[in-house]
Amino acid sequence: MKKFYYDKDTNSILVSEKEINNNQLEELVANTKEAALEKHIPVVKELDNETEIQVGNVLHPSTEEHYIEWIYVELKNGNLQITFHCDEQPIAIIPYKKEDILAVYSYCNLHGLWKLEDLS
Repeated sequence: MKKFYYDKDTNSILVSEKEINNNQLEELVANTKEAALEKHIPVVKELDNETEIQVGNVLHPSTEEHYIEWIYVELKNGNLQITFHCDEQPIAIIPYKKEDILAVYSYCNLHGLWKLEDLS
């Protein structure tokens, strides 16, 4: 399982396979239950030989004030990160089958880290 950390000095997010103990890093814990009006949990849809990922059953808004910064896909053989600008819809098609995906995360600039728990 991946660990995500916010670096306060560089205003960036780090991804690690292991726990990191460092006072300048804050561990981010992924939300898995929707409570907000906007939807943040990634939705995975299998296509022929690829997979579509969108953030939210109802597509997450994309405004300068509120948007999805990235999607992180943990694969059986590697990882993939897709970044978005504030004017882009948080939808991506990746060249992997759904069965190759272990976990999918999204990061909202206002509401933090989210994770899809059930890929079935």
